[in-house]
Amino acid sequence: MKQKLRLSFLKFFGKKAYLQIDFTFAVGVFFMFFFVVFNIYNGQVQSEEENLISSKLQADAKDICFLLVDSSGSPNNWENNVSSVNFPALKNLSSQSIDAGKLSSFNSSNYFYIIDAFSISSYVYIKIDGLNNGTNYLNFGTKAGNSNFQAASSCYSTYLGEIVRVYVEVWR
Repeated sequence: MKQKLRLSFLKFFGKKAYLQIDFTFAVGVFFMFFFVVFNIYNGQVQSEEENLISSKLQADAKDICFLLVDSSGSPNNWENNVSSVNFPALKNLSSQSIDAGKLSSFNSSNYFYIIDAFSISSYVYIKIDGLNNGTNYLNFGTKAGNSNFQAASSCYSTYLGEIVRVYVEVWR
């Protein structure tokens, strides 16, 4: 019965039926090829964008870390008026170590004043720990948690005669 139906179908449509099947198959292959190429291209563009964001965050983390320990900030006495700070930094120019007054002002200042002063569009977490006794001198901001985009940098200085690690985490 199926055999008769198929033969009668082919007799009725003739070679047009083969042409329609070939055309349908060709269109299907074209769309599959287009879909594969589009997905490969889209994945590559997203990967490049993620790499750019990650490298920007890494550069920001490194810049903030070294800015904190290698500069006294702008203005030099910014700790007296945190709302007017151009960029905060912790170094005492005379002793070449972290200034206790600046650290105290930094710790008690408004997070958004500090972030605005760094001129970045990311969140920042800063931690300063003593290497000898493990004392935590500063926890500022919020840790990244499960953020997709985060970068960290560490640098070292002295504070109260002790070597301290300044850890900066930048995230989106």
